[in-house]
Amino acid sequence: MEVNLLALVLIFVFIGATVKGLAGFGFGILGTALLANFIPAQEAVTLMILPLLAVNIPLILQADIKGLKQCLEKFRLYILMSLTGTLTGVAVVGIIPENILAVIVGIAAIIYLYLKLDLYIPEILVKKCFRTEWYNQLVIGAVSGLAFGASNIGLMFVTYLEGIEVDRETFIGLLSLLIFSATVLRIAASANSGLYTTELLNISLLAAALGIGVSEISAKIAHRIPDKVLNTGVYLLILFAAARLIALNLF
Repeated sequence: MEVNLLALVLIFVFIGATVKGLAGFGFGILGTALLANFIPAQEAVTLMILPLLAVNIPLILQADIKGLKQCLEKFRLYILMSLTGTLTGVAVVGIIPENILAVIVGIAAIIYLYLKLDLYIPEILVKKCFRTEWYNQLVIGAVSGLAFGASNIGLMFVTYLEGIEVDRETFIGLLSLLIFSATVLRIAASANSGLYTTELLNISLLAAALGIGVSEISAKIAHRIPDKVLNTGVYLLILFAAARLIALNLF
């Protein structure tokens, strides 16, 4: 196992997990964008799969097993297309050039910030997108899954579920189901395609253990830092990582 790679991954996972614990968001895209500044984007995206699952274990454990059946019935097309999009995202990671994937990750991080900051989105677009008709589930599910599989951004799942205003139980159940099942598929597909080598898998497992531990500990002290200060710091860190990633690979 390469010591330099291990150290780099653990440092950035530590930073991302601290941010996740304190602010409650940003782990996947921040960790991926930071790593992609120093290692191939394919490795960065793949390495973060297991840590991303690990820090979401507390959310998954909140899911009501009985409620999952209702989620499957009502949102089966959305779930199916999200998983299909996720597998497509893994395939994209494996076939496109490294510098192009790095730029995509950087742009995805900028889009993440735009959505997170709740900046202007045309009202007609909101009305057209945030609906439960089959065609909305089909298109948004596919796009959300593609983003998750190719860049580790799960925010589009959250944005859609919040947009259609599902109840809290359905929100947790559906999001947990998506994260868990999509991650299992990503691990299998990444291993089958050669993206998850034995070395990367071992490092990813270590990073996952570190991630869940650090995020849980930092969550206990989150109340000591003003939300405005904390969120601003996280936004700036994501912006810096994204901008540097795009600049290094585009110019």
